[in-house]
Amino acid sequence: MKCFYCGKPVDFMNLNIDHVLPQSLVNDNTKLDAVLRDYKIVENFPDFSIDGLSNLVPSGASCNLLKSDTIFPKDATLFYLTRTHNKLPKVVNELERLRTKAERGEVLGGLSTLLESGKLSEREIINILRNWEFRRTSNEPVIITFGLNFADTLEMRGITTTEPSGYATICDQLESELVNLLRVETTNSFHYTEASGRNGETLSVRLVFPELEIGEVDSLPLSHIEQLMPWWEVLEVSNFYHIYGSTYEEAITQLQ
Repeated sequence: MKCFYCGKPVDFMNLNIDHVLPQSLVNDNTKLDAVLRDYKIVENFPDFSIDGLSNLVPSGASCNLLKSDTIFPKDATLFYLTRTHNKLPKVVNELERLRTKAERGEVLGGLSTLLESGKLSEREIINILRNWEFRRTSNEPVIITFGLNFADTLEMRGITTTEPSGYATICDQLESELVNLLRVETTNSFHYTEASGRNGETLSVRLVFPELEIGEVDSLPLSHIEQLMPWWEVLEVSNFYHIYGSTYEEAITQLQ
């Protein structure tokens, strides 16, 4: 931390919080009103108050003692208050961060005390976190994984191939047919979340429907699709967070 006035580093033991316009002015309303009027403080800083953040600055103990109740000339006062006013958003954010940190410390300390006293179990804390996670992510987009067995599909469709490239070529065709059918049968947008899974024996396709939540999956014609293409089956219906461990919005942001 640096002294607002002299700019020299100040250690914690010598750090003071000083008032640009001295706090003693609150004891003399006539003098305070005269300074505010003559310096046009309220006109330039509508929310000004003697104990407000824009009038408080970090100061070394020696500078604070030297300044004491001094009222700086108008130009110097307005210069200092303009500096503090411009830094106010950053100060407010830092105070909020420290307040949040203190609150977290109190909560974590309380949990530790309850755990040590046996009034709260680890299992209860885990259940609380799991329930919170479920509520927080329950509206994540639906992910559906479709899968098929390659050999069974060839038999069902009467396809024969002996070429080494046959598996990849036929997988491309089957995958394209599935995606095209979904585009015809549903008005919901969807896209891949990863490349299709191919191991030489099976094929799986995982798609996310950004506009659908898990409770709305019945609006998709999945049974009809399985009837039209019986070699495909729905392997899994879940939501984005439970599959990937992050929210859909977080994942999209990382890709941008």
